[in-house]
Amino acid sequence: MSENAGLQLPFGRLSYDSGNTSFVITLPVLRSIAPIEQSVQRLLTRLKGDQWLRPELEVEGSQVRLRYRWPEELYPVSEVASKWRSSTRRNLPHWFHLAECLLTASSCMMPVGLFPFTPATVFVTASGNKREALGFKFAAIPALSFGLKDWAAADPLTWQWTNPGAFLRPDDFDGKYAAAAALHFCLVGSLVPEHLPNREQFLRFLSGRTGREGLFQKYFGEALPDSMKDEEAATLSQKLVQALRRHPSAAQEGEEGLFAYAQKNITVLRLANRWEYESRPDEALQLWLDHEKWNGPQEVSWWRVARLCERLGRRQEAEQSIFKGLQLEQEDLLEKATELILSRLQKTGRGRSDFSDMRPLIEQCDQIIAAGQMPSEQHDLRAAHLFLKYGGDTEAAVQRLKTPASDAWQKVQQNLFV
Repeated sequence: MSENAGLQLPFGRLSYDSGNTSFVITLPVLRSIAPIEQSVQRLLTRLKGDQWLRPELEVEGSQVRLRYRWPEELYPVSEVASKWRSSTRRNLPHWFHLAECLLTASSCMMPVGLFPFTPATVFVTASGNKREALGFKFAAIPALSFGLKDWAAADPLTWQWTNPGAFLRPDDFDGKYAAAAALHFCLVGSLVPEHLPNREQFLRFLSGRTGREGLFQKYFGEALPDSMKDEEAATLSQKLVQALRRHPSAAQEGEEGLFAYAQKNITVLRLANRWEYESRPDEALQLWLDHEKWNGPQEVSWWRVARLCERLGRRQEAEQSIFKGLQLEQEDLLEKATELILSRLQKTGRGRSDFSDMRPLIEQCDQIIAAGQMPSEQHDLRAAHLFLKYGGDTEAAVQRLKTPASDAWQKVQQNLFV
């Protein structure tokens, strides 16, 4: 964000400070500051959670400002989206994550009294030299009194995500419309042509001449694996238009909405599996790694990450993924850890020298499992098989089976080993 760059709101002017860590809204001269003080106090009292950027009220004579600060770097979606469009495959999950966050945040609009969210007041937080995105923050701006004339005079970015009915009736604000408009904005751009004068843009917006369905379907299709693009791009484009036009027929017929459909069909798991199926393990792996940054390691299938790393020849990263999954006590890792070792042995040979290279990996898995709460019977049984068949170490295999198994089938397998 460049210093002094900003935009006109219906009730003041927003400008960004240098350093990407704060911005300020300068309000027009007010007869009384009591209403704005009450609004700010209500925001501070009612809003919970760390996704909000809360205002600090600054008063100097007749000048009133709302200042928003954040210790990390902030980048408005209006700035970041243009960069994200150059890498649609990688950033597609981020756009849906933004839409989901908007849906959640929009539930606070009316009870708290917030100004509608805009591409310029929803921010991507980033840190580090690479400025990697970490999440989204929403500026909690109090909704002051203004009319349709003020909306028309404002910068188009301020009303991009507000359904036209809410200009006259704030209670008619539609969070689903805002989320759909945000998805369109991130993938394609503005809902109305930006080269037109602001007044003409606003009139087109009011008349419903918005959205570029063809471009949305094209760019969305380019972000998907080949086996998904034709059907999913067409379906999502149709549902997007219905959401933007608040189409009543879909609701009456019980048709699944845009985001309900996306939550079931455009998941990281499905996308990653399709990329892997189409021999693009690099795309699948990147999806999972980005998913970790945004949602945390507990939301990642680490055995799938390990498998992808192994397929790409990144053996050390595969091992670290196995360890991470075991530390998070993901139960499928008990089986997959020994599967990884077995696949390596089958590729390199069956000699004891090959198995000796695998022993440190097994022992580290043992330590992680012992430190946690997961039952180790399945892991011990599989490890015993490896020690016996590939290491020729009967003693080590039997030692792993000294504790009787609780499962009847595992008891049978233990007896066979012994």
